[in-house]
Amino acid sequence: MPNSQQLLTRLRAEIDALPVIDIHTHLRPSHPNGHDLAEVLLYHHLGTELMSAGMPPEAVSTSGLPHEVADPGIEPLERVKAALPYLPRIRNTTVGGFLRTILTDLYCLSDKSDPSDCQLTTDNLEAAWAAAAQRAADPAWPDYVLRERCNIVHSVTVERTATDLGRRFLFISEGCNGFFLADKAMNRQRAFENVERSAGQAIHDAESLRAAVENTVHRQLDRNALALTFWMPADMFWREADDGQLTEALAHLRAGHATNCDRDVFATHAMRHALRTMRDAGLRRAQIFLGAEVKLPHRSVSVASGQFARELAQIFNQFEDLHFELLAAAEIHTQDTCILAKHFPNVRVAGYWWHTLYPSSVRKIIESRFDIVPENKITA
Repeated sequence: MPNSQQLLTRLRAEIDALPVIDIHTHLRPSHPNGHDLAEVLLYHHLGTELMSAGMPPEAVSTSGLPHEVADPGIEPLERVKAALPYLPRIRNTTVGGFLRTILTDLYCLSDKSDPSDCQLTTDNLEAAWAAAAQRAADPAWPDYVLRERCNIVHSVTVERTATDLGRRFLFISEGCNGFFLADKAMNRQRAFENVERSAGQAIHDAESLRAAVENTVHRQLDRNALALTFWMPADMFWREADDGQLTEALAHLRAGHATNCDRDVFATHAMRHALRTMRDAGLRRAQIFLGAEVKLPHRSVSVASGQFARELAQIFNQFEDLHFELLAAAEIHTQDTCILAKHFPNVRVAGYWWHTLYPSSVRKIIESRFDIVPENKITA
């Protein structure tokens, strides 16, 4: 019988040999590698922790927003220099550990006192900057990292930045998320106007809403979307309403005094028609995200509500011929999502998203999933 170390080595080797499909990423197919060190160091997960630890947001972005949201307006090297004093404060976090892994494993930097654990400082900044620039300019680098090092055979990305995705990337669309009227400032009138602007038409009754939804879905299908994503508000109720009630809700949205009920009527009608439209077009997959909301200026919080699993169950019952993957951002949803996957043949649990990407959370979620969910319905 092998000892524990032999067993661990064998398990690690077999896991490393498994082909991987990354089911949801924001990598750019046209340029998956970072353009410079600032894009890596101030990626929003890292930037959020640095700001929470005391770094002034305006030190790395004139707007105070992540570079994924707005142009920083500051030279990349200056942004990195501004962040350096705050890096020791996130040395203990998982995301801080990710950064050190990138520095040592991908950029080949090392610390004299501990070659396996490198901190970015003024002493090695020049070397790190040069290494990042070299990787950014190397067209073979993304394939080396993703395919050879990580054994990722396909990356499913929401970023459609290239006409030809190549054989490695697949596209999943976030184009329908606007219909949930989420807005950092809780301004539903502005969110509704953004939906109209994106759809390229006014929405004043049930017929025009359905047309806007159909146009949105078909635009994504024309871009060869593998699936659609739906980021549902935690406090949303699945509210079936007739066309007259929907028209009334639309009037309230346009006038700027919509209630939660109005939002729910609008979002339910839009999501239901989006699912019908994708089904009619032969698309059978959807990802549903739950458990996180983004507040001003760009801060994500975990959210939960007691009725959410019940509302999801109504969707899964109505669309038994579609396949849904649930990605939860908060541990509190673990039990509910597992029970949904246990009882609904068309539901799977997937991934460790946003506030659950930490080892302590992943361990608990894995244990619950293997206790409750058939293994063929667990994605990662």
